[in-house]
Amino acid sequence: MPLFRIDESRELLLGYVGSRFSDALDDPALPGLFEELKDEFLRRSVDLNISFSVVGVGIDWLRTDGWKHLSKYGAFDELIVGRKWDSIRARQFVEEGIVGTRAAPWVLVCECRKLVYGGKDTNARESVMLARKLGISQIRNWVDRGAPISSLQ
Repeated sequence: MPLFRIDESRELLLGYVGSRFSDALDDPALPGLFEELKDEFLRRSVDLNISFSVVGVGIDWLRTDGWKHLSKYGAFDELIVGRKWDSIRARQFVEEGIVGTRAAPWVLVCECRKLVYGGKDTNARESVMLARKLGISQIRNWVDRGAPISSLQ
């Protein structure tokens, strides 16, 4: 029997990655589209009886620039700002699904599960990327289609 196992505690994570420097490329409708995604994935998480969180990553060198940009997108459970693409969460998201693509804005959905070692929670998580959409046209198209994800059950 392996020491590490996946606990039944699941979390659905909705992430937004953007930058003050992507503001010129952002459609003014993008914050509203992201709010629609928050509502949709909160509803799905309730239906599935799993946790839900919203994470914002400001890929700016300066924290203040990241805060300013992310403030347009409403409430977040977790914010990561500063250090551009070198922040821990930005690197995690890139390594988990958009290898080599360092552009913004993008949204993503991950399913996370607790890793348990010897019956004790390790605070480590296993994450599976369920969806990632880069740029306003992909994001808008995905939201217009109801943000489908076939692998979430």
